[in-house]
Amino acid sequence: MESARMCAVGSGAVDIPRLPAGDSAASVGPWRFSASRSRILASACSHPDQHCQPTDDYDSLCQLCRYYKILQFPHMPDMVFPDNILSLEYSKGGRIQFTALDAMKCIDITRLPIQVACAEEWQESRSGTDQKIKPFDWTFITDYKGTLIDGLELTSTLEKINMELLKKREKILFYEDISLYEDELHDHGVASCSVKIRVMPSCWFVLLRYFLRVDDVLSQINDTRMFYELDSPHILVEHTSRNGDLASLKLPPHVVTDPNELAQRLPITSQSLNKIVLPTSR
Repeated sequence: MESARMCAVGSGAVDIPRLPAGDSAASVGPWRFSASRSRILASACSHPDQHCQPTDDYDSLCQLCRYYKILQFPHMPDMVFPDNILSLEYSKGGRIQFTALDAMKCIDITRLPIQVACAEEWQESRSGTDQKIKPFDWTFITDYKGTLIDGLELTSTLEKINMELLKKREKILFYEDISLYEDELHDHGVASCSVKIRVMPSCWFVLLRYFLRVDDVLSQINDTRMFYELDSPHILVEHTSRNGDLASLKLPPHVVTDPNELAQRLPITSQSLNKIVLPTSR
């Protein structure tokens, strides 16, 4: 079934099967969790002629050319993890997935790039030729909030995630921290997108984060948090965007380089509260 990108556990035994290296999975209550990790996206076309022929048949393209064809980017981030996937499947139908391609589809290629001194240096370092790269968001800002599959939808709510429940000491049944893409902005900072999941007997929690730091200039953090409590009919979804001027904030280096610390110091610029109502039967 067509999937929709959101740019906009129970008692009993835990089933943890044997999987290939780099993969992990667990079944907890009505949920099946799986994670895959693999190599980064190649930096050159794998076709024998070093260039795939133009075509609308994506399956005939190498993975790199397929990404360029779909995304229409002038350049990819330093590291893209095309086969890194986190998937949460509900027993009564519906699935939530997090992938690099879907995250990058939510990058606005028409967005005017941040104009700072290192932006031009970044673009020149990526060109490799005398051809000038068109204006492009070299910080790869995404508002990706995950991919909903098989009929799952977001609806608005006033209910917030009870963060106190996450402070309870519980056994962690499944944990993953997966990188989707990252760029070092030509040694002038970092832009990254990653997703973490923590599954306990009474609940699970997901944090999808885009983190941007342009050294001595600015920072932006886009967070999507998902929370499910045992026997709840829905998943709570909170999205927050934060950004700030690092020069005026004058924060110590250990705070600026730590997204968790920095998120507590940056002002919230936008916030939304939603929920995903789960199906009651197949």
